[in-house]
Amino acid sequence: MALLPVAIGVGIVLWAVQSDFSVLSWAALGVVLAGTLILRHFSNAMQLIRIRSWIVSSLYIVLTAVCAPLHNWDVQILSFSLLYLVYIIGLLTSYQAPRPQNNIFLASLALAALSMQMPMSVWLLVPTLFAMATTLRTFSSRTLLALFFGFMLPYEIFIGWHIYNHTLIEAVQAFCAQLKDIYIPWPEDVLFSTFTPWQRWIVSPHAPIMILLLAYGVIGVFHFFHTSFKDKISTRMHYISLIIQWPFLAALLLFSHGHEALLYCMITFANSIILGHYFVFSKGWVANILFWLFLILCLYSVLPLP
Repeated sequence: MALLPVAIGVGIVLWAVQSDFSVLSWAALGVVLAGTLILRHFSNAMQLIRIRSWIVSSLYIVLTAVCAPLHNWDVQILSFSLLYLVYIIGLLTSYQAPRPQNNIFLASLALAALSMQMPMSVWLLVPTLFAMATTLRTFSSRTLLALFFGFMLPYEIFIGWHIYNHTLIEAVQAFCAQLKDIYIPWPEDVLFSTFTPWQRWIVSPHAPIMILLLAYGVIGVFHFFHTSFKDKISTRMHYISLIIQWPFLAALLLFSHGHEALLYCMITFANSIILGHYFVFSKGWVANILFWLFLILCLYSVLPLP
C-alpha cells in the first residue's frame, strides 16, 4: 500500500531537482500527478492486475520522472501524452461495452487530437483497426462510423481554422512532410552515412533511457504471454490489444525524429501496464536480477548528463 505514495515522492523529488518552480513547471507536475491518478483508477477498474496492486500507476510516475532529462517537464508534451492515455482507455473499455461505438469515438477523437501535434501517430490507426477486428471484437459498421467521425472532428476544426487564416496549403504540406518522416535504413545508408537516426540514438546521452524502455517492454511482453493463462479472458484481451500498439510506438521511436520526448511519454504509459504485470507476477532469481538491474538503470538515467 505504501508503493504509490513512495513513487509519488520519488517523482516529486526528481521534479524539484530539475524545476525552476515557475508556473509552467508546477503545471507540468500537476499533469503528471493527474495522469498517475487516472492510470490508478483505470487499472483498478479494469482489473489489469488480478491482485490488488498500485504497481501500474507507480511505475508510470517513476518512469516519467526518469525520462525527465528528455522531456524536461515540458507541460505541453506531458499534456499531449495524456491524449494517448485517453485513447488507450477509450479503446480498451470498448471490449464488451453495451455501446462500444461511444468508446471508439472517444478513442479516435483523442488520437486525432494527438496526431495534430505528432502527425506520425496516424499510423496507430492500423493496430486500432486490427484490435477492433480481433481481440476487442468491436468491428462493426457502427464502430467504424464512430472511428471515422471521431477522427475527422478535430481535423474539421483544424481545416476550418486554416481556411479562415488562409494558411491551409502550408499546413497540409507541413503535416504530410511529418507524416512520411520515417527513416528506413537501406544498406547503402548503413555503409556510407555517418548520421543515421539509429546511430544518433546509439551515441545519444539518452540511450540508457531508450534501452530501459524498449528492453524491459520486450521482457514484459514475453512474460505476459508465458503466464497469461492465469488471467481472465477480459484481462488477456486488454493486454494483447495494448501489446499490438507497442511495436508501432517502438518503431516510431527508432525510425523517426522530432517528437522523441512525446513518444517517450506515450511508451511510458504502455510500459507501465506491461511491466506492472511482469514485476508483480515474475518469480525466481532471474526476475530478481532483472528487477535490481531495472533500478540501477533508473538511477543511472537520472544522473547528471555530461
